[in-house]
Amino acid sequence: MKIRLVLMAAVATLLAVWCAPPAMADSIQLQCGSCTLGSTSLISSGTNVQFSFVDVSNSGSITGNAFIAILVPTGGAAPSFTGGTLEGTGVSFTSGDLGGLLGESFMAYTLSNFKSASAQVGITPTGYTVYEYSLGTGVTLGPGGAGITGLTATAPQGSVIVGFIETPNGTYQTPLTESITVPEPSSLGLLVVGLVGLLGVSMLRPRQEVGSA
Repeated sequence: MKIRLVLMAAVATLLAVWCAPPAMADSIQLQCGSCTLGSTSLISSGTNVQFSFVDVSNSGSITGNAFIAILVPTGGAAPSFTGGTLEGTGVSFTSGDLGGLLGESFMAYTLSNFKSASAQVGITPTGYTVYEYSLGTGVTLGPGGAGITGLTATAPQGSVIVGFIETPNGTYQTPLTESITVPEPSSLGLLVVGLVGLLGVSMLRPRQEVGSA
C-alpha cells in the first residue's frame, strides 16, 4: 500500500511538471549571434565575444542605469571590455550571492549558479573575481529587441557575463538559464509512462494472488 501511494504521488507530481507551460526567459537578455552556448547568458570559451544587451519584449521599454558584470574564475587574468567603464577594481566572490556583493536586489545569482555555468566549458572554480562595468545612465532597452549593441569582451575560459539595469521600479537582470539543466518534456513523458505502468502492476498483483489461491 505504501509503495502504491508513493507511486501515485510521483505520477501526480511529474504530470504537473510535464503539463505545465515552459518557463519563459526574462525579457532582458544578452544576445550573441556567434555564441554556441546560448544567448541569454554568456559563458566564455576564452575567446573574443561580441554581444548586445537588449529587452526582447514586444511592447514597452526599460530605462535606467545599465551594467555588465564579468565573473572571472579566481586566478584568471582580468578581462577586457569595450562599451563600458570599469567600476573600481575586481571584487572577490567566494560565497553568498552576487546581489549582496554588489549591493543589488538580484534573484538567483548565487555562487552555485555561476559555478554550474562555468562547468559547461570544463571549468570548476572555487570562486570568482567580479568586474563591473557601467554602460551609462538613462539607458533604454527595448522594445522588441532594441538596446545596446556592439559590446565586446575577452575573458578567460569559464568566465560568466551577465547584465542588469537599475530602474525606479527595481533591478532587472539577465537570466542564467543556460546554466540550468532540466529534463526534456519527452524524457519526462517516458518517466511518467513508466511510473504509471509500475502503479498498474502494483494494483493488479494482489488480485492475481487472490485468484490463484
